[in-house]
Amino acid sequence: MQQAIFSQFDERVEVMGMPYPLGQGKEILVQLLTIIQYGFIAGLIFFDKQISEMSNFWRTNISPSRLKYGFLGYIALNFVITQLSSSGAFEIFVNDQLVHSKISSGQMPTMDTLFRIVRERLQ
Repeated sequence: MQQAIFSQFDERVEVMGMPYPLGQGKEILVQLLTIIQYGFIAGLIFFDKQISEMSNFWRTNISPSRLKYGFLGYIALNFVITQLSSSGAFEIFVNDQLVHSKISSGQMPTMDTLFRIVRERLQ
């Protein structure tokens, strides 16, 4: 979208993207899940022997397929973390004024709508 806006409006429009801030609860949950994600990998790598001694299930099922479970665990947690980290925000500002909010409207503007909004605000 940035390239399309630049090609249509030249230097008259500044396009800047940045992550939309998450709430404090979501931020803490994302950090906790990230710690669990890397802790799980570290456990598979560094503590396999100790866990195998304590758990027959681990020794017979997890330990022989550590690479598979490590990969699947990482991918699954990464998916959850990505979903939690996404705010769904797409906010359009022209001259520091909010002219469209995906959060408020619930929809992403089409390119035609985006161009129309910017043209109207630049006049």
